[in-house]
Amino acid sequence: MATKEFIIRPGEELPGNIEAAFVQLLGGELTAKARQSGGKFKVVLTSPWPKPPKIKREKRVVDQQLVNRLKALAEEDTQLENEIAKLSGPEILKVATLLDVPMSKSSKLSSLRAQLHKTLRSEIIWNGIAGRRTPTFDSNVLESARILEEPEEKRGKPVENPQINE
Repeated sequence: MATKEFIIRPGEELPGNIEAAFVQLLGGELTAKARQSGGKFKVVLTSPWPKPPKIKREKRVVDQQLVNRLKALAEEDTQLENEIAKLSGPEILKVATLLDVPMSKSSKLSSLRAQLHKTLRSEIIWNGIAGRRTPTFDSNVLESARILEEPEEKRGKPVENPQINE
């Protein structure tokens, strides 16, 4: 709903387009009387249609696996940006906690997204500055990314280390 008030002091002229609208809507006699003795016009614009319902987001599990997937997407700037855009503020704060990156809860969502994006891309940026082309991901990130790309039936069960069982 939008509201606009026009206060006319006695003898004061209205801008041409506003006066023309008042003359057309209220008549010339009433507009002239308001101009002569003063008046107050209040215009309220409301939309009779209800707002569209909010789309409920599905709950996302924020764990180390999601963090590793985001780290693996760091090479692809637009894909990383799209994935971060899907995260809510509390989810971004949880990812930051898992990354051991301090973030303020009072920051705006756009700021949180930008900070997470910058954090995830920082290694690639610094490697570019240092002249190294390939990122130096830790083995957990690469393994998680590889496992996520495999179909579930090929993943299999984890292999136990025989030395531990002895």
